[in-house]
Amino acid sequence: GDAHVNAITLGHEAYRDGIDNGTAGQKAETLAAVKAHTEMAERMKADLGNELELSDWIETDISAYQLAIEAGDMSIFDEYANEFYSSDKDLLDFSFLDDNTKFADWCNKTINSVLSEKQTVVNTAALKAKNGEKLTKEEQRQLKSVYNLVIIGGKLMGYNEASDLLSLYLNPKKAGQYTEENPYMLGPDIYKDSAIVGYAVDEMKKNILEDYDINSDETKEYSSTNILSPTPERDVNTQGQILNGGGLIAEQDNQRLKNTDNRFALSATVNTNKKGEIQIIWSVTSYWDFESYDNNNYYTELPFSRKRSQILKIDDGLSNYLTKIGMAKEYYYGAKWKESLCTTKN
Repeated sequence: GDAHVNAITLGHEAYRDGIDNGTAGQKAETLAAVKAHTEMAERMKADLGNELELSDWIETDISAYQLAIEAGDMSIFDEYANEFYSSDKDLLDFSFLDDNTKFADWCNKTINSVLSEKQTVVNTAALKAKNGEKLTKEEQRQLKSVYNLVIIGGKLMGYNEASDLLSLYLNPKKAGQYTEENPYMLGPDIYKDSAIVGYAVDEMKKNILEDYDINSDETKEYSSTNILSPTPERDVNTQGQILNGGGLIAEQDNQRLKNTDNRFALSATVNTNKKGEIQIIWSVTSYWDFESYDNNNYYTELPFSRKRSQILKIDDGLSNYLTKIGMAKEYYYGAKWKESLCTTKN
């Protein structure tokens, strides 16, 4: 197995003594072991960043641990360990990974207990931002904690891209590195697996095959904004749509894409590869930003689970306000993938 995962597993087992210490003793020993291996994993992630790939059970532990920290209540992690780790034997038990419903139920119960308090923090900050008042350092700290809680909630729900993008937004120094020419790159599958992107790709390829001269060896640029026509007949929830002007809107049931990039243009760079085939580099470049209070009263409902009631309602104007006080920065992001068509030179 992976050396890092093995080390974390051994870090857990180091706290188990192989003796039945009674119900209370076993629970205390298990909690200490889970906390120790989770903190060890967190330190590894801090040191190695994206180079470190961890097992699902460790990522779940880290998310629960971070949720407890950002909620300001470490008993949340204690409850998590008691709920999902067996204390009956001095063995690391992974059976909780087989019961997604049990984990979802725990998330629902835990999230409900902290949402009301965090919404109050948001509402207080929003009112001050609207009135042009400054946030105190403590209010900024509390607000940052709320956004971090949203990031953790997103990861627990599988919205990793959206969580990463929000996290980057709240890191102004790092976000400033990503320009239109050098955007922060996502893995392409979030777009490639989308119903509306699949439709747009097929329609754009028809245009490309009609227009591109494979014998010219030139590179040509194409965009959905110049090619695609509106598709109001498509079900926006399950299929997504092409908007006026050729932009794409994500299928709204695809929460992973919707929360990452709800509206975007699809581009294609076309040339002839060394095999004499048409090569297409598909790309999306978008801008992570929020509208100010000057322009609208839009708000974003940031989910903590798939239950419709478990959301934080945050004004876009408040998220925009963070850029004015140095807590956030707008930036570009996107994705690329290649495709070769079998049509060859004459």
